[in-house]
Amino acid sequence: MRKFSILFFIFSVLYAQFNVLKIEFEGNRAFSTKFLLDWINTKENTEYNEYTLRHDEFKLLQLYKDNGFFDVDIEKYIKVNIKLKGVSIKFKINENLHYPIKKIEIIGAKSVLKDSLERFLKIKVGAPYDALRASLSTYGMIDYYSTKGFAYATIKDTFTLLKGTGVIVKYYIDEGDEVFIRNIDFENKTKIKESVLKKYIKIEKGEPYNPDKIISIKRKLLSTYLFGRVDIQEKGLVEQSDSIDVRFVLYPAQLLDINLGGGFMSPEWIIGKIGITKRGLFGGEHRFKIDAEPGISIKKGRRTNLTFSFTSKDILWTSFDLTFKYKFEELKKKFYESINRIETQLGYTYSENKAGYLSYQWIYTRDTTNQIKLEQVRLFHTETDFRDNSFDPKKGLRVITELKYGGPMKGEGTFVSYNLRFASAFGFKRFVLESYFANGKIYYSNLPNYIHLFYTDGINTLRCLGDWTFGNIYDSYTDRYYFDKFISYNIQLKFRIIQGLYILCFTDGLLLDKLYKSSGFGLNYVSPVGPVRLEIGFGKDRNNNNKIDYIIAIGGII
Repeated sequence: MRKFSILFFIFSVLYAQFNVLKIEFEGNRAFSTKFLLDWINTKENTEYNEYTLRHDEFKLLQLYKDNGFFDVDIEKYIKVNIKLKGVSIKFKINENLHYPIKKIEIIGAKSVLKDSLERFLKIKVGAPYDALRASLSTYGMIDYYSTKGFAYATIKDTFTLLKGTGVIVKYYIDEGDEVFIRNIDFENKTKIKESVLKKYIKIEKGEPYNPDKIISIKRKLLSTYLFGRVDIQEKGLVEQSDSIDVRFVLYPAQLLDINLGGGFMSPEWIIGKIGITKRGLFGGEHRFKIDAEPGISIKKGRRTNLTFSFTSKDILWTSFDLTFKYKFEELKKKFYESINRIETQLGYTYSENKAGYLSYQWIYTRDTTNQIKLEQVRLFHTETDFRDNSFDPKKGLRVITELKYGGPMKGEGTFVSYNLRFASAFGFKRFVLESYFANGKIYYSNLPNYIHLFYTDGINTLRCLGDWTFGNIYDSYTDRYYFDKFISYNIQLKFRIIQGLYILCFTDGLLLDKLYKSSGFGLNYVSPVGPVRLEIGFGKDRNNNNKIDYIIAIGGII
């Protein structure tokens, strides 16, 4: 031992301050050379260290064994270059047999079926052994036990090596005692009524303790925006008691919001946005909201949109929302048009990403000729959004369905229409591919006005042309074009420069009597109120003339 220490000391002194000139791997088929270079601590063009190299040799052996190469042999060779005062290192790897999994055993599962646990396995019989995936399987099984009331269950994975043939993986389970809710309580530091809390805190004394359910209740309480913070106190959990006291502590939130914004909306409008929202009215889930959107045109005109709405979620303690809404729209340009909408809306929120509503609208319109028209419209709207982020999606789908039926309150004529919209996102590293498709059609015997028809939106339909520039129906008073059926698409490829900032290229299409197309490029910045878009589009108008337009706007395509 003393002789070895002396030799090691001499070796260390001899190669002191020598640099590593080169590192090579030979025989590595399971892992790339780049991966192995990143895996070890010794790096090229750094000072040579014998201790670090020994540790790297151990790391390589452990890496291979954790991945089923139990018979691996690794030899290292060091070549000294006195002239360059450096060393070259080569690892010769003989991987040998990649051991497969011959059998998986779950031992100790008494209160749950083994079939229920097997679906959490990230390994399978016949596949190569992987220590990481074998260990990760335990987390899913432990979480499953927690949902069944076994909060203290532990699971340990081990393996038995069958020399030269394969591996038997075993999971040993200690279920522990079943845990129950002894008491449920809440401390309300807000002015929100207890009836609202009981609507969301649906948990009973004596039921099995489920931490996922507790967290879900907290998430739902926060989603009401009536509480600034929700703390959970669980007495008995640390002591591993067989019964738990759960207490929710609720803190007040800012219930009055005032939002200001604005910008330039292509092709010609400068708009401002003012929003005032008061939540928690009368201590319940009641909300009053005012939205104002004034605008002026650079081509001499003005517009005003004003909306008042009252929404209540306390309808028979269900997930239904009842909204009363009044919206006034006024537009003055070459023509004058005002629209008053009074709407009753009954909405239903099925989950965090599924919702819909039924509405009944009374619409009063007046135009340049002082023609007054009254309509009533029934509307059905559903929306499903499985995207990971509505403002900055990297993956997922969104589907919107809208059906309308209506007509004049006096006189003859009705119309029926549908509008289907679909959005998808797919991200890869810094790239995101977004696709939007839409299809709509309206059937009518008579239309008192054009507000229910479709029209081009220069921001979202064809990003090279302004609003109302295409269509088979022409209104000479307003110089607008409408259409009663269409198919459209928007496809854009975005590249993330930094977090929240993208450069993009796009192509748009609108199928009417023929396919109209546009393409272009732009910048998108994801702000707290939505994407801020600066985009330039190129295309042709209905007379086949080249057109270029730009967009400065806030908000996505759908």
